[in-house]
Amino acid sequence: MKNALITSHEQALAKHQEAEKILQGHQNSVKKYEEQAVVTNEQIAEAKTKIAGAQEVQRIVASRMKEITTLMSRPTIEAGEKAKLKKEEEEIKGKIETQ
Repeated sequence: MKNALITSHEQALAKHQEAEKILQGHQNSVKKYEEQAVVTNEQIAEAKTKIAGAQEVQRIVASRMKEITTLMSRPTIEAGEKAKLKKEEEEIKGKIETQ
């Protein structure tokens, strides 16, 4: 009986050690996934910042294009001013097409 209890106890200890190793492996995996999640969230935040910046630039460009259109449609605009505005408009359009 004593030998059976000792054997049973040794088997239980071996299973416990095995379970501890498996648990440690899972904990390591979870830690790695959490680290990856942090990095991914940082990348998402950076991308959102870039998008917000690009949207702001786009808004400014659209506003300037409206200003140029309004200024060029005025009957009192001089030829030199109109040429400068036309050149700026073409530059803006070129930049937009490039992007």
